[in-house]
Parts: sequence; structure tokens; C-alpha cells
Amino acid sequence: MKLLLFLSILFSSCGSYNLTRRVNPFKKYGVRSVSVPMFYNQTNLSNATHHFTRYFTHLLYELKDIQVKEASSNDVDAYLVGILRSPYKLSRTLVGTAPVDVGSESGAPVGVTNQITGSTRSALIPTVTKLNLTLDIYLIRKTAKSKGMVYMIREKSFPELAENNDAIILKQTFLIQRNYEREIFDKVKDGSNNVTVDNTVINGTQNRGILEKTLIAEAQKAANNFRNIILYAF
Repeated sequence: MKLLLFLSILFSSCGSYNLTRRVNPFKKYGVRSVSVPMFYNQTNLSNATHHFTRYFTHLLYELKDIQVKEASSNDVDAYLVGILRSPYKLSRTLVGTAPVDVGSESGAPVGVTNQITGSTRSALIPTVTKLNLTLDIYLIRKTAKSKGMVYMIREKSFPELAENNDAIILKQTFLIQRNYEREIFDKVKDGSNNVTVDNTVINGTQNRGILEKTLIAEAQKAANNFRNIILYAF
């Protein structure tokens, strides 16, 4: 009997916890409606912010007592603004590591020939890429100067003036970093649907697909971390 009573209390407590933990954490700041404009892409990767915008918007839909309006809506209490940044050079955004000798891997004489000396050196290609990005998230209360503040934040002009403004309810930075393995050679199928490796083709299309999957995984991870921050630490 005591055990049943204990379990009843335990599950009722957990049920209450699960019910209240998704309540709008921004209500105390007068925020009952919010819009999420497409996150700004300040990187050297095209279409990098799409998945981040999608996952963070979906997160807000999970909260109670807050209305998520269209991205273009001005009839809101606040804006959730995201800015994805990268190093200036692409070689620092996507850092290649673990190089291999293409000739050794393919079994073909692949290399770089010096036109003057005639000597040939091995062609090394990285098998692992490290993604390096930074995501800044701001919840900005709507004011007459909100758009100007978003511009200052996006362009990093007058950072002290922008980031110390009372209209900024929350600011959080996430490091978007992950290693992923690259495909070196193209995989093709023969007439019997057997997969073989074409050791004469360096696969670019497949690697773009791997990068896309990596961005999706990191967007989901960042949104989950943001959820934990606003629900349990904010």
C-alpha cells in the first residue's frame, strides 16, 4: 500500500513537472507573441541558415502561452533573431584533416607534376572535415528601434551599444563544430545494382550532401540546447 502511494505521488509529480516545464518562459518580460525571421547567413556557405531557422521556430511552437506569428509580422512582442557566422576564409570554415594519398587509395598513378623539374609528388586529399561556425541567438523586444538594433548586431557595429540595450531579453552563443568523414571517390552502381567505386572521380556531390546532413544535425542540437537553457536556466 505504501509502495503504491509512493508511486502515485512520484508519477503525479513527474506529470506536473512535464506539464509546467514547457510554459512560456518569456511571459514575465511581457512576451506573448514572437516571430522568427530567417536567420542571417554571415558565412561562406550558401543556404546554411535554413535548417537553424526551422528547428528554432519549431521549438517555440512547443511552448505554451506564446503565439508564433509569420516571420514578416510586425504585430508581435518580440523577435527571435539568429545570426550564423563563419571565419573569413572557407578553408577555416571547413578544415580538412587526416589526408590520404589518392594514388595509394585508388591504385592509379595520381599526383601533381612539377612542369619545370618533371618530378611528381603525391596528391593528398583530406578524409575528415571539421565544420567551424558560430550561432548568435537574440530575443529582442519590439520597439521603434528594433530594426536598427538588429542591423547593428548583424554587422557587429557598435557592439557595446547594441548588446547592452534593455530591449535585448536574451542573448546566447552556440559553437557549431563537428567532424564528418568525406567521400573520396565516387560510388556507382552497375547493371546488377552492385555498388563499385570509381577511383578516377573525386566525389564533390556526395560531400555536399554530407555537409547538408551535418548542418541539419547541428541545427537540431543547437535548438535542443536552447530549449534546455530557456526552460531550466533562464
